[in-house]
Amino acid sequence: MKLNNKGFSLVELLLAVVISTVVFGAITALIAFSSRSMRDTNARVELQNQAKDALNHIESYSLEAERAYWDQWNRILILFYDEKEGSQMIKGLENGDKTLADIKDMGSDSYVYWFKNNDGIADIGGDYSVYFGKCSPAATPAPTPGPAPTLIPGATPTPAPPGVSMPSIVDVSQITAINSQEDLLKNYLLADEVKEFDCKILENGASKKYVLDVNLVFDDSVVPEYSCGKRIYMRNQ
Repeated sequence: MKLNNKGFSLVELLLAVVISTVVFGAITALIAFSSRSMRDTNARVELQNQAKDALNHIESYSLEAERAYWDQWNRILILFYDEKEGSQMIKGLENGDKTLADIKDMGSDSYVYWFKNNDGIADIGGDYSVYFGKCSPAATPAPTPGPAPTLIPGATPTPAPPGVSMPSIVDVSQITAINSQEDLLKNYLLADEVKEFDCKILENGASKKYVLDVNLVFDDSVVPEYSCGKRIYMRNQ
């Protein structure tokens, strides 16, 4: 009997190694591509959600405002909740009779959004951020609570909903100083990864009503920048 002792030749062995390398390399590349694609998709969704939340926040406060003031040089948006005081303050700011320091002494509510380069402060977020605060301690008095409702015997009272956090008070004239204090900035942060924050206040020639155009550009250096904007009609004018 003849025994077949023939094994793999060197050429066959090398060919098998090359094929295996190509197959495993393709699988590895596919896994890496899928992982990168999933990471980019999650980053894109997170960025878009952050942009949506920031724009909705600005819209909710702007809708209730009666006048708005945009400081293009400092990228500061101030919303006034009283038509008379707001108009007087804006007129004074424009002709130099008033300064931003006067806003904190107003008798009505006003709020401010501002844009700042964080100079790479990692604890705060991206290199650029938008912040939000209340310009003065003035506030509409809360309604006097009524008597507690009478419960049916054996019933337990429904717990009250958690309180809504109020915006932090900020002196608009001190924003430059606040921008240099990391601990204080955290109290006002609205959105990070913001590359651009721009506003325009337009007046309707016929109705004399004001409209606020807000535009935001987000960029987290992972996905392409995302732009969003909205035209807001201040309904309390």
